[in-house]
Amino acid sequence: MLLTRPHTPLLVALFLLLSLAAPPLISSANAVTVIRIGGTGSALPSLHLLAEAFSAAHPDVTVQVLPSLGSSGGLAAMQKGAIDLAVTGRPLKKCEARAGTVIEYARSPFLFAAHPSVNDADLTIADLELIYSGKRNQWSDDSPLRLVLRPFNDIDTAIIMGISRGMADSVEKAYSRPGMTIATTNEETISTLAATPGALGTVTLTELVALRHPLKVLSFDGIKPTLRHLAEGAYPLEKRFYLVVPDRASSSAKMFARFVTSAKGRSILRSSGNIPVPEKER
Repeated sequence: MLLTRPHTPLLVALFLLLSLAAPPLISSANAVTVIRIGGTGSALPSLHLLAEAFSAAHPDVTVQVLPSLGSSGGLAAMQKGAIDLAVTGRPLKKCEARAGTVIEYARSPFLFAAHPSVNDADLTIADLELIYSGKRNQWSDDSPLRLVLRPFNDIDTAIIMGISRGMADSVEKAYSRPGMTIATTNEETISTLAATPGALGTVTLTELVALRHPLKVLSFDGIKPTLRHLAEGAYPLEKRFYLVVPDRASSSAKMFARFVTSAKGRSILRSSGNIPVPEKER
């Protein structure tokens, strides 16, 4: 999909419109409470696993994990009452500070991934600066390299721009080049990388582990993006996840939030490519 900026407001407006026609959150026919959660796409695969485990233990509660709305879109939908809980891939902005209680619950390696056919195994900062600036458009075996970007104001873009001053300049140059592929959601990023020979883009480890996706994971400056390397501080790139619980949240929604940080929840997060955030660090 070729875009220059995300359509988050449009997506949120569409979702809010559709939510008006959705079934009520509590069905009197079968007394099942429905909790809706949405937000950043990179957290959703592991949230699906958490939702399944929670609903298995609480048959009277169903947790619906919605398609990606983005961090800002999830917060906007929650504040409009369209969803019960929001999940973000960034801390809240000052203008969002009153959205509710913020729980930082996990972090996952943020990594560079490629189409499975790519032979390269590592990218250095120098490599990435050349690739994003447009000075390098081939892999080491001379096969075409096709860069997949995220929207310019996305948190994923901010992470890679923070790698180095040269990287920040190179990323800006990437957006100035015509015809660049920009994936607006995490799901679109993964599908584009999987379908495009020679493609290179960014994802999180939790997405690949939870979805069991066979993309080629690349080392960064010689360091593999594993949980152990992230925990030890050897791997420098990460994405943190925050659960936002509004003050008006139902008892069931608050119960699910507690489950995410429980021993069972932390086990699910760890097995799906995350490092759970300890209580003392929240």
